[in-house]
Amino acid sequence: MPLPNIGQALRVRTSLDSNGYFRSRLTDISSDGLMIEPPLATDGRRLVPLAGDSFWIEFHAIDGAVCFFRSQFEALVETPTLAWVVVRPQLADIHREQRREFVRVDVDLPVRLEVSRGGAMQMWEVRSKDLSGGGIGLWLPKAAVLQVGSTVHCKFTLPRDDFPVDTQGVVVRVSERNDSGYAVGSIQFLKIRENVRQRIIQFTFWRQRFLSNFSGSTRNS
Repeated sequence: MPLPNIGQALRVRTSLDSNGYFRSRLTDISSDGLMIEPPLATDGRRLVPLAGDSFWIEFHAIDGAVCFFRSQFEALVETPTLAWVVVRPQLADIHREQRREFVRVDVDLPVRLEVSRGGAMQMWEVRSKDLSGGGIGLWLPKAAVLQVGSTVHCKFTLPRDDFPVDTQGVVVRVSERNDSGYAVGSIQFLKIRENVRQRIIQFTFWRQRFLSNFSGSTRNS
């Protein structure tokens, strides 16, 4: 089971059975530790730990499965922003649940992808492969080169009601290129507004029903 990627969103829980959680993000990885943003609750409260305090960190695998592991707080550092240093888990100690938080559906949408590199903005018009409330899969032509951990902007429109989506994401996986020269880039949404996420989730449920009904009608024809 792999570690989360740099830039990936995390949930921090004080106990495994706690319903509440604090939001964080992985900022760096060393040989024996992880650096994460100081966890914040949705109301802005900050989790204040003591050295040796343990907690559970949760993240999503590329297929949407929930992964989690137990860790300990080691130090608060400034690099240049404040960050927690926590114990890096052994890969065998990362647990995986098969449940998925978001429904993922196949959908072909035009997507404008924007990446800032060296102060210059690069833009590509690409097509989506799939979509969920947690992220989007993109078909990447040879000209569109993404690196895992980099931050991107995705702009697209949900076709059901022409709802525009303009959100930030982090690249969590890039596949090998196929015989046609295309790779699949998997983007996890970051800091997406909750009302926008809900509109995406509503669209994915509608799309899932549509595909199911279409498949059923095809079999019966």
